[in-house]
Amino acid sequence: MGESRQQRFTLGDWLVDPVIGLICSGNKEVTIRPREMDLLVYLAKRTDTVVATDNLIENVWKGVFVTNDSVYFSGSCARHWGMTATTLHT
Repeated sequence: MGESRQQRFTLGDWLVDPVIGLICSGNKEVTIRPREMDLLVYLAKRTDTVVATDNLIENVWKGVFVTNDSVYFSGSCARHWGMTATTLHT
């Protein structure tokens, strides 16, 4: 979970603070679990790239055995927070 330990940054209308695991937009604040934050940071650094599931597992889950369903579930959390594909491509 190393990539997520960086300074805060913006992603679309969202302020992302990886150190404390928080994203904010307007009056909405969402606390994010560490693995989901790692996934968000990893994808935010690659907004112009299509990232394969195997690549996510290798770089975000780093040696932990997970299925594709784990990756899909973590990705679906972004939609629950109110983020869209457009947000991630901003």
